[in-house]
Amino acid sequence: MYKDQAALEALMAEAGPAFADVPNYYDGQPTALIGEVQSQHLISLNEH
Repeated sequence: MYKDQAALEALMAEAGPAFADVPNYYDGQPTALIGEVQSQHLISLNEH
């Protein structure tokens, strides 16, 4: 999905303000990290 870890970190840094605003709209606890969700989706696609 990303060229390398540095590319992912650069994108996350740009999105920082958006992520920082999430608690203002959502107070639940996350059930999975974004990477975990992507990995599970890719696994399920490969199984079909």
